[in-house]
Amino acid sequence: MATQAIGIDIGTHAIKVAVLQRKGATTRALRLFRGTLGGDTDVARIQGALARAGVRGGPGLVGVTGRDLIVRYTHVPPVPDWRLKLLMQFEINEVSGQSGGEVAADYRRLELPSESDEQTVMVALARNTWLQPRLESSRSAGLKVSAGCPNSVALFNAYLAHGKWNEGETVYLVSLGRENIDMAIARDGELLFARNMSGGGLMFTEAIMGSFGLKEAKAEKNKVTKGDLTPRAQARYPDSTAEKLANAMQGPAGQLVSMIQSTVMICRAQTKMPDLSVDRLVLTGGAARMKGIQKYFEANMSVPVEVFDPVGELELGNLADEDRAELEDDPLDFTIAIGLAETLL
Repeated sequence: MATQAIGIDIGTHAIKVAVLQRKGATTRALRLFRGTLGGDTDVARIQGALARAGVRGGPGLVGVTGRDLIVRYTHVPPVPDWRLKLLMQFEINEVSGQSGGEVAADYRRLELPSESDEQTVMVALARNTWLQPRLESSRSAGLKVSAGCPNSVALFNAYLAHGKWNEGETVYLVSLGRENIDMAIARDGELLFARNMSGGGLMFTEAIMGSFGLKEAKAEKNKVTKGDLTPRAQARYPDSTAEKLANAMQGPAGQLVSMIQSTVMICRAQTKMPDLSVDRLVLTGGAARMKGIQKYFEANMSVPVEVFDPVGELELGNLADEDRAELEDDPLDFTIAIGLAETLL
């Protein structure tokens, strides 16, 4: 395992980089950099943002999510590793043929508390047309980046390193990004299920745009400064505009709850754990900072909900002033980048 690692989370509008160093039981953040891409995911812009970060070396991982990531689950009888490798290669070749292009892939045998004799294997595949240019742009900027990793797995690893575990408790981790949602369900420090879906904070921005006739930038600002998802029985709105914003945000909030609940049902089927229930929901990611979101999910999912900030568990003494300023804006935005680096530590 490395003593220092780099995680690179590339979104549509921003890139987040975490450089972590492990010394004994302490994890130091050497860099926590955010660069704007402005909605343009051209690899030249990515390379430029990484160059501005001034980060060099490695090892590093690039996060993968959205439509360019496929996560599947397959069930196999207990077999030796060499046999499992052959079975997974067949699975990968089949998906590659269906997707119409080459893929980068890996798999993981899950340790599930299931009564079934079969073993569950998670297979993750990323389209090379998306992944390879981003790996190359990272290398051109001076980073030793070897591979991609699903953001959902990085989310789990961030919580594994810096979260709170209670024995026998099933924790549902949800990272709400701007356009993608990454999810992981875990118990006792073991990953049970991982998934990603389209959706996130942009759903609320678009709802406000439609209700108020605003352009995206203005709607985004109103969402952040005045939006409130607190259940109506508990909410206190300062003015009518804030109340109208809250009403506009109710629709996408309900969609999010439905999407998150549906993942639990899919997890039960894929893991063959029909009695699986969630004991605690953990939110993180940039969209998790919306006012009232914790109370909204508690009211609609009937489980305790908390917000996960892994930055608060890091030693930050080595951070530059500009990195500290980024954390003041939104520390939750770095969860995936931190998880990617933790995957290598």
